[in-house]
Amino acid sequence: MNVIGLEIVVPQISEAVAFFEEVLGLEVAFRGDAEHAPGEVAVLSGGPIALTLFQPTDDGTDAIADASPRVTQLVFGGSNSSVERVVDAIRDAGLPVTDTPTTSFVPPKAAAGVFGFPIAVSFRALPTDTPS
Repeated sequence: MNVIGLEIVVPQISEAVAFFEEVLGLEVAFRGDAEHAPGEVAVLSGGPIALTLFQPTDDGTDAIADASPRVTQLVFGGSNSSVERVVDAIRDAGLPVTDTPTTSFVPPKAAAGVFGFPIAVSFRALPTDTPS
């Protein structure tokens, strides 16, 4: 398994993008509406790691309970078989895992027992030509 991404909730996405793009030299790979919660995302290429910046909207929905700036997700990737092994081991350890069509993840409240703070830990199968 490799770390392939981090997600950070930011209060002002334009300012955060400017810093990572202009100051640190990362390239914006995508910027647009978020897929899983109301808000805007920018995905920046950081070599082998993708950095996702997320600015939630203030529309009063419960899709994201805490809009305060913080690291919200740690993303691991690997071959199908390595992801299956890791997810099975996590379930065997007693942690809940939620599956979606593209990823499996330990919800933030459950991961807080491991890390000491709420953070989603996601696992995604990568194309077979990517090292695991």
